[in-house]
Amino acid sequence: MNPFHQYLERQLTERFKKRPVLVWYDPRKEFEPFVDALPTQGGPENGIYRVAIGDLTVSLARFEGSFFGIKAAVEPLVDKDHPDPLLLYIPGASRDRKGSVLMELEKGGECFEWQLKRLARFCLLEKGDSDGIIDNLLAPELTYQDIVGFLTRETGEVPSLLKMLFDGVKENSILLARWLCDPDMDNKILSKGVQAELFLLLSSRLGLELTNVTPLAEAREKVLRYVLVGEFRDDLSCDAPPTVAMVPESRNKEQLSLIRKTALAMRDNHPVAYATISRNIEKDLGLSAHTIEPSNLGRVDTFPFEEKALLKWAGILILKGEYRQALTLISERRRSFWADRTLERQSQWTACRLMARLGERIQTARKGLLKTGHAPPQWIDAYCNPEGWHRVDLAQQQMEAWTAKMTVDPEAETALEKVRQTYEDLLQDMAVGFMEALERSGWIVADLLQQTDVHPKMVDGEKTPVAYFLVDAMRFAMAHEFVKMLPMASDVTVKPAVAAWPTITPVGMAALLPGASAGFSVVESGGKLAARIDNTALPDVSARLKFLKARVPGMKEMLLEKLLQMSGKRLTGAVSGVPLLVVRSQEIDALGEMTGGLIARQVMDTMVGNVVRAVRKLADCGITRFVVTADHGHLFTRKKEDAFKTDSPGGKTLEIHRRCWIGQGGSTPVGTIRLSASQLGYDSDLEFVFPRGIGVFKSGGDLGYHHGGLSLQEMIIPVISFRMKREKRMMEPGSIVLLSDVPEKLANRTFGIKLEMGGLFNQSPLKVRPILLSRDVIVGKAGMALDGDFEQDSGCVILQPGKKAGVGMLLENEDCKTIRVMIQDPATDAVLAQSDDIPVNLGTQ
Repeated sequence: MNPFHQYLERQLTERFKKRPVLVWYDPRKEFEPFVDALPTQGGPENGIYRVAIGDLTVSLARFEGSFFGIKAAVEPLVDKDHPDPLLLYIPGASRDRKGSVLMELEKGGECFEWQLKRLARFCLLEKGDSDGIIDNLLAPELTYQDIVGFLTRETGEVPSLLKMLFDGVKENSILLARWLCDPDMDNKILSKGVQAELFLLLSSRLGLELTNVTPLAEAREKVLRYVLVGEFRDDLSCDAPPTVAMVPESRNKEQLSLIRKTALAMRDNHPVAYATISRNIEKDLGLSAHTIEPSNLGRVDTFPFEEKALLKWAGILILKGEYRQALTLISERRRSFWADRTLERQSQWTACRLMARLGERIQTARKGLLKTGHAPPQWIDAYCNPEGWHRVDLAQQQMEAWTAKMTVDPEAETALEKVRQTYEDLLQDMAVGFMEALERSGWIVADLLQQTDVHPKMVDGEKTPVAYFLVDAMRFAMAHEFVKMLPMASDVTVKPAVAAWPTITPVGMAALLPGASAGFSVVESGGKLAARIDNTALPDVSARLKFLKARVPGMKEMLLEKLLQMSGKRLTGAVSGVPLLVVRSQEIDALGEMTGGLIARQVMDTMVGNVVRAVRKLADCGITRFVVTADHGHLFTRKKEDAFKTDSPGGKTLEIHRRCWIGQGGSTPVGTIRLSASQLGYDSDLEFVFPRGIGVFKSGGDLGYHHGGLSLQEMIIPVISFRMKREKRMMEPGSIVLLSDVPEKLANRTFGIKLEMGGLFNQSPLKVRPILLSRDVIVGKAGMALDGDFEQDSGCVILQPGKKAGVGMLLENEDCKTIRVMIQDPATDAVLAQSDDIPVNLGTQ
């Protein structure tokens, strides 16, 4: 309770000692906040409240427009010789000394009218303030709350009506920021007569002299330039542009410190106003037209042109191959006021970061190329070890997926093309080097897991049911993402396996079947290319499934998309008692082959997440053993123009793909190599021609997605083996994570949401995975986070206690009619929060 309230209570208590009935007129309603704050005891009875005033319990009757009404209400309380304490409070009305309806009560009790300033003076004198200070404080028009502010200031603090006017703020920077960003405060400053105090603050603490006759609007413009230019100029490591020469400079460190704090308070507390103010000052002073070296810009982006210049500099560093310097710059500067204003600006910085990360990994891999031995296993180890060259492919995949999903082109487009070219140069050298190693070994890769051995060594012989995932075109780099998204898996192993040659689906999928290790060949059957196991030709998927069912009685096959859309109950029934469940995913290869380019890069990025989601669903159904592998990998680079394509060998062509020719006879074009079936270990008379490096044949289309050849990316497939337990998910959606700012409809592929920890779960950082679902299939995920750490590889956001994180979501499939935002626990897939269905209508507003 504030000192003024206590003082007024004491005055009323003393009056009640003399008279039991008090009639209090308050024509200007100055004391309404005091009366409103009196603690009540229960509800009103006939309009009469029981309130506590000091140690007394008093009946309070409040005038509400009718003197006859209040008189009638209190008559039962005074109709006795010794009435209990009664207070009649009359706000907004003056006393009628001759004809008052309450004359009897006024005469029988005590009638009074208090003046706010007079009582405030007495209370301030009690506090110990001098008459001079009190005279200064009480000079302007004051309210009850103003008096409370004076009396509740800290001991020894100089009384300031200016601070009281600004809600009692104690920091000068916060006060100044509010005045600078809120012109409506001018009328209040003038009505309270505190302009002189404001100008004294500007002079003594900020170092800017203004005459007392300066209009407040004019003063604000001068102070805004003084503050923003002062921060900008102090941040530079070079001479300031000549256009700011007329703006005064601060004289000492204390003034400069307040300038910086005020600018920061403007950005933190008034971001919309600050953005407009800063842009206007930048335009008026022509700052963006001056050529300031980005390296001379400081650590704070006062004006928007600074953020744009720094982003451009990051692109220049990438273009020059100075990737480590670019990453340092991006790490230090990607989070600024201007970069955080929109998802579009953050997406530009993220694109640069991914370019620089790819470039740095390319540099590391190039150094490794010089040290690699001559045998294929050494090349494969260099590619597959935890810090190996496959991390280059992962970085390239993430960069391409990100830039494909951006709503505008990357500003560092030249740098992007340079990094792409650098990546393709590395692929070329890796492919040539690896093929030479294969040639030296006689086209034999010994001491490594072969694709034909995956089923007998990793799947066959298990006593428990096995889920066997065959993910078409899943290259080794994707295993890194997959494992990160399954932190609760146990007995996890990731092994490289050498795919059967050529690396195309009919060959690779057949090599993963039972019996392939005992005898496997690639042959011509009925005029078509076919894999052969035990004299059984397997030219297509139906033949392969028929063969598999004959070898594994009771097995069941299911497409990934169908599995994801099945209910848990239905899925449990479908897999119950099944010894082997084969889950087939064709999405990566289908997208690459049919759509190529932009759409493929957008959608392909979600496929690993969907496989993980399927694994968790099967674990909930009781399946505990899993093997995930692929038929082949792939190359995904820029489109090849006709001038860079190799002519077909001709002859008898059985099949031709962009990365391999299969048939008999013909020529061996320059830049290719011809191998017989026997050289590849096959019992047939077929011949195979492969481009050296990453070249392609003229086989139709100009897409950048390729497989069939002998590069590491195409030939080395992942074999991921692990176990899962049925997980308990007891958390209620919304109790741990609060989801907000979800759009009512979706008109753009990129949009923002807000996440924060709720309830009792806010004591330590919390990792969550935001995803977008459509018909229970993942169609998008998080791409960035503000006020929360973001893990690019896993798509997880780490929420911080007490902070609301802004998360940029990216829709990767444009064919959805509705989507749902879901926030998952990455360890268990438990739903922590989710939205309602959101209609998707891209391109509308």
